[in-house]
Amino acid sequence: MIEWFGDGGASGGLASSVYFPTSGGTVKAGGWIADPGQYLADRSDSWWSAYHVFSVEWTPRSYVFRVDGRETWRTDQGVSGKPQFLILSLLSSDYELPNLGGEDRLPQHMYVDWVQFWEAGR
Repeated sequence: MIEWFGDGGASGGLASSVYFPTSGGTVKAGGWIADPGQYLADRSDSWWSAYHVFSVEWTPRSYVFRVDGRETWRTDQGVSGKPQFLILSLLSSDYELPNLGGEDRLPQHMYVDWVQFWEAGR
């Protein structure tokens, strides 16, 4: 749904992607959200100082990604027809550790106000 690569990351560090298998291996569609700052309320808003709503509308034919109700990306690539599950994670790779300030800056925290999902027709 959303990945944050830090304020100094490419294009402002926010990305949405879909990974899906093909006969040639795993393919990635999507990537950096262009100018993610445009989705903030104003100059005093930030991704880490206020709650934001990140969502994906998943239909049999497409995914539509949104931040605070505003569409950031849509795709018809890799749409899954199989049941999936939600993961909320602060996962980072070892190569990212220096960008986080080293192990002395761990653990990090993520605050989630609410999570909601539903299935049409139920």
